[in-house]
Amino acid sequence: MNQGAINQGIDYSVAKDPIFQEQFGNNLNAYLKSDRFGKTREFSPGLWHFIDTAQYILGRSVGNEPSPEQRIASVLKTAFASARQEAPASGT
Repeated sequence: MNQGAINQGIDYSVAKDPIFQEQFGNNLNAYLKSDRFGKTREFSPGLWHFIDTAQYILGRSVGNEPSPEQRIASVLKTAFASARQEAPASGT
């Protein structure tokens, strides 16, 4: 089982979130199921660090190339437009 998410040796890990340690006694299941998990940076700073990192990486363009975020959006727009054209008219 991969336990990287709770490995104390990793710089940004759930194991280093103070609330995980103090209020949940290192119980990962209870922490992840908490109603507050992911809602604020104070409650789950490790998660927000990963979200911020992903936003930064996905938003970066290299040279004249579109960013990964722009490429993903383009593919999704094309796929949805194609699906709308192929879908039968509703109400018939």
